[in-house]
Amino acid sequence: GLGIPAEPLFRSCGKETITVEYGDGEKAVLTNGKGKTFELVNTKAASGELYSNKEGVSIHMKGNDGVYTSSSKAKDVSCELSK
Repeated sequence: GLGIPAEPLFRSCGKETITVEYGDGEKAVLTNGKGKTFELVNTKAASGELYSNKEGVSIHMKGNDGVYTSSSKAKDVSCELSK
């Protein structure tokens, strides 16, 4: 299986930098640019990894690229991995 990074991953999404911490592969904790945290659940995706919650917060990752949605009413923002 894929190794789960122990370190949180920083992703720069437009003007916002978010962090994503993976648990056991079933869940992830996303912290937005304002420091608010969301628990997301791994959702089936055609490709890559998609984590989302019922409020419409989601992060869809493929390699170093990702798409972040901050709420069900928000537009998708493309993200890149940052160090």
